[in-house]
Amino acid sequence: MKLNNTLTIRTILYSISKILSQGINAIAAIVFVRLLTTEEYGYVSIYTAWVSIVSVFISLRTDGTIQMARTKYGMDNIDGYCSSALTISNIFFSFIFFVVLGFKMLTGDLLDKPMWYIVVLLLHSYGSACLKFRSAYFAITKEAGKDLIVSLLISVLSLGLGILLVFAMPTNKYIGRIVGFALANIVLGAGYMFIMLKKGKVFFDKAYYQFCMPLALPLIFSGISTVIISQSDRIMLESMVNVEAAAIYSFAYNVALPISVIWYALNHAWVPEYHEIMAANNQSELKRHSNNYMIVFTCLSCGYILISNEMLYLMGTEDYYIAKTILPLMTAYYFLQFLYTFPINYEFYKNNTKLLGIAMTLAAVINLGLNYILIPRYSMVGALIASLVASIFMFIFHDINARFVLKDYHYSVGFYFKGIIPMVLTIALAYVFMDVMLVRWTLALIVGVILLLHVKKEKAII
Repeated sequence: MKLNNTLTIRTILYSISKILSQGINAIAAIVFVRLLTTEEYGYVSIYTAWVSIVSVFISLRTDGTIQMARTKYGMDNIDGYCSSALTISNIFFSFIFFVVLGFKMLTGDLLDKPMWYIVVLLLHSYGSACLKFRSAYFAITKEAGKDLIVSLLISVLSLGLGILLVFAMPTNKYIGRIVGFALANIVLGAGYMFIMLKKGKVFFDKAYYQFCMPLALPLIFSGISTVIISQSDRIMLESMVNVEAAAIYSFAYNVALPISVIWYALNHAWVPEYHEIMAANNQSELKRHSNNYMIVFTCLSCGYILISNEMLYLMGTEDYYIAKTILPLMTAYYFLQFLYTFPINYEFYKNNTKLLGIAMTLAAVINLGLNYILIPRYSMVGALIASLVASIFMFIFHDINARFVLKDYHYSVGFYFKGIIPMVLTIALAYVFMDVMLVRWTLALIVGVILLLHVKKEKAII
């Protein structure tokens, strides 16, 4: 079997990048579950949730406009555009940083956290935003190798510094994990930002500004809403149940994360190719690649659902084993994210992000409302149901927008069911045979064989 097209090579490199970096993060989860108490692990999880939320806001989501800028201005001007977009983000971040610190000093009341926590949170959030910008830039320039190197550096530094600082802390060891995690993102994020500014040398351009901001601002609401859907669960679990519930739920996310990692790698490789195929109006290539994408990701998701219990036992301690009851549905949550990227990619191709922000905001409201109702009654299961319902809403909303508002949408409803039907059947089997490892692993082996035969036949991953 020979896989020799450039899309497949980039897909493999992105997959290696995310698998290695998330493999290191999985090691980190295993290590810190044992170095920290359940309560301390919960505090780290809550901090991580806040970083995800704040980084979206203070970045202005300019990273989300890079692919559209490449289509409009071409590759020759993309460095100048990126340096201009980063300059806008820098100005906004500086403003927010001093406003927040001033408010904290005047009132002393912000997240009920000490000053060091707020400073580290803000700097970490912006470092993370810069690294996300870097990832988007490497995607459109098709530099998967560089993405691999930077991703590994982030993960290795975060793990190494975290372990050193945890051992250095006589008490409150979670602070060592937080600071170690933050330093890796701050240093590498700042380094990339300065390199990009030096490379582009365009610190402000009116045309770039007028193109960037109308597209980026709806993405802020979209990004914050997405993070609220994924992160509010653990924040509300902490406040409405206890920090231990938030810790177990967060750890379950980490166990299910390989599916998100695979989706990230495949989508990173697919999006630039998708824009080029659409621009060339090559429907046969679009159909072939899209079918490959759907089949490969569905097989990987189904296979992982069937073996996820053993991954939980391998990574966690007995305190976390209760999470096995939500793992299949948590993987379904990531699969729904994969599904609604099909209409979202079409919206981006059409340079139409207006309804994206509205959809995400409504989904976040649904998620928060259901969390408020379901978490007190069903704890972790309630939080997950809220996320699933919000994600289903997102999928339906974006499909309607692409199909009936933007029009000429090229995916049929039947296309989605190539993934939905196998996923529903696999989740049902995973619950029926939850305690029968032999059956689940046999089914996973069958799925693996189907995937290998498909890749061999197509000679491509996507």
